[in-house]
Formats: sequence, structure tokens, C-alpha cells
Amino acid sequence: MLDKSPKTIRNHLTELKKMGLVASSGRGAPLRLTTWGRALAGTTAKINYHRDKFP
Repeated sequence: MLDKSPKTIRNHLTELKKMGLVASSGRGAPLRLTTWGRALAGTTAKINYHRDKFP
């Protein structure tokens, strides 16, 4: 899908979380864009990522 390994995607998501652009409401909960993330992305879309989808 993204032509990236699951580890690379997880690492990028971790960086986005550290920058405060992505948040989750708990372990295993889907990630969502924060207000700043939506402003920078120019969208109101949610990220459909669940930790259990990657090994």
C-alpha cells in the first residue's frame, strides 16, 4: 500500500505523536489528527491505523 515496511510506518507515526500532530485515546485505539495536524494537512480526515494490523 505505502511501499514502506511496518516498522518504518510505526517510526514515522511515533515522530508525528512527539510533534503533537497525531494522538490516540489509549493503547490499541485508532490514531487521529490533532487540531494542529488537521491544520497542517488541510483536512478533517482521520488516520485509520491500528497497532494490531502490523506484526
